[in-house]
Amino acid sequence: MDTMQTTDEQVRQLIRQAEEHMDREEWDEVAELCYQVLALDPVNRKVNLALDAGLAPILLIGEARNDQALLAARLGSPKSDALKRQLEHVLAGCQAEQVERMAFVYEPEGAIGVTAPASPEHVAAGCGFIRNWLRGRWGDAVAESVRIIYGGSVVPEYIADLLACPDVEGLGATRRGRDAATFAEIVRLIARIRTP
Repeated sequence: MDTMQTTDEQVRQLIRQAEEHMDREEWDEVAELCYQVLALDPVNRKVNLALDAGLAPILLIGEARNDQALLAARLGSPKSDALKRQLEHVLAGCQAEQVERMAFVYEPEGAIGVTAPASPEHVAAGCGFIRNWLRGRWGDAVAESVRIIYGGSVVPEYIADLLACPDVEGLGATRRGRDAATFAEIVRLIARIRTP
């Protein structure tokens, strides 16, 4: 299997080289990239182990809470370079037939635990980015076979707007799902909207 793995020594060597050749602003970018690689590499290993075991992983993808672009994204679009970097790392070594069995949950951290979800425009852009990235990497068949779900402060009053987003095929109601009455209402609304 062609799984991307990064050892601690490789990261330390990269950091030493970066310190020698970069100014402070460039260094901050490299430090963030090193953090991302270290954080995502274990996820990639888990994805590949799950696939080897015959499981179909559900992958959570989304911008980090501290991403300044995400704060602005409540009014605009998601930070696609963050999504691209996550998809590249998490799916490294995966084959088309493996990816087409997966589900993706687009869940920007800034939309977790807040009153309202990200705007429908932001959700549509984030889910659309994931599908288009998959299409560019593995083609139409794979891109259309995966399920893309939105999660992040899903509450009944926003369900219709979220499900109207073209690439949203479901909703993840994690926090609200803990309350039986709210969860039942969310399920009823989804069924009403999605049942022909």
